Amino acid sequence: MDLKDNSMELKDLILSEEAGEEYGLGAQTNHTFSNETNLQVNQIFSNKKELKLSLDVAAMRNSIDYVMLKSRGKFLKVNHHHREYLYLFYTVAKAYSPEEFSNHFVEFKHYCPEVAFFLEHELGFEKWSRVHFPGNRFDVITKNFTESMNAILIAKREYPVASIFNSIAKRFGEIFREARAYVLKYEDNKFVPTTKKILRDNMSEGDFFYMENVSRDERKFTVFGSGCMTKVDLLERSCSYRKFDQVKIPCDHAMTALRLNHGDDYGLRVYDYSSLVYKVEEYLLAYSESINVVPLESE
Repeated sequence: MDLKDNSMELKDLILSEEAGEEYGLGAQTNHTFSNETNLQVNQIFSNKKELKLSLDVAAMRNSIDYVMLKSRGKFLKVNHHHREYLYLFYTVAKAYSPEEFSNHFVEFKHYCPEVAFFLEHELGFEKWSRVHFPGNRFDVITKNFTESMNAILIAKREYPVASIFNSIAKRFGEIFREARAYVLKYEDNKFVPTTKKILRDNMSEGDFFYMENVSRDERKFTVFGSGCMTKVDLLERSCSYRKFDQVKIPCDHAMTALRLNHGDDYGLRVYDYSSLVYKVEEYLLAYSESINVVPLESE
């Protein structure tokens, strides 16, 4: 572990059939933190949970970030030894168009060839890339919910099962109440604040684009700007850049088309072209459900 750049380099964590459930840790050398968290070369853990717990503890105590990816029984560390290129990975993962994805992935592959090989040939683009995902996807999930729950419940793992479930119910109840209280502050608005900000930003960016409507079709437009040409179909709520299709609210290209189609009042029409999932009332419904504790066996 390199404490100077807060990175952890763990080579390969391989599940050995001969060794049963034992897991090996390949590290640079023997490393001991000031709080006595110790990781050694070729250290053997009795199972994956013990290994993962040790890594979690080291990460939390020393502000270390790491990601563990599993494929075909092998654990590959996509660690932050290359953390200066982590932004590039997120840029690739969140690309909307195939062209944008290809351009950024070529650059990412140049700096991190081993990680790029794993992401392309072992994991597959469709598992982590927005543009290659086969279905509709609003955004890229960057958090592992399972591990987030493990972190929340790390001190409660020795509790009885009923107590563990009640701890989960209590925590989710708190999250739901906090989220609902936050949304209630904006119940007089049509959309939640985050979405409204995205719409405002898209409107501002769309003001700088140039547009043509050669076919005189009131729903299809060709938008020019930022060095590219994009086709927008308002009826289908889509654009060739695919951001409108995936995010389900008018992108900057669509805003340009709406401005031509509806004039100065186009800002009031953006809600008609946006998904209902962004409405305040939909959020309130989502957080209105009750979360109950597990009853005792005697009950």
